Amino acid sequence: MSKQRLLLLSGVSLVLVVFGVFVPTISLALTANIPQAVLAVGAVLFLLGGLGSLVAWVSGLIKTAARRQWGWFVTIVLFNVLGALLYAFRGSEYALRGSENAQLGYQTGRTE
Repeated sequence: MSKQRLLLLSGVSLVLVVFGVFVPTISLALTANIPQAVLAVGAVLFLLGGLGSLVAWVSGLIKTAARRQWGWFVTIVLFNVLGALLYAFRGSEYALRGSENAQLGYQTGRTE
């Protein structure tokens, strides 16, 4: 999944979860009870947002693990969809190559 799609999916899922929580809450604040339709809409929005955030989370984990970007991997593990959103905004598209790692003093595990 490209970073643009990850950004879009993370952002939309976060918005859906927030609306899924606040739609029934606002309805409850305005009236004494929550109509069944409003509760159902809130539940559907929350579930769609949760599913989208799960897909964004797993995609971000796969992408960072494949590129060996362990700092971003831990960020996504700890902060879930917010970590994926941060990675989509600020994360490097490419991990360091073996020669760049060697120049920085990291061991690559290769014998040259």
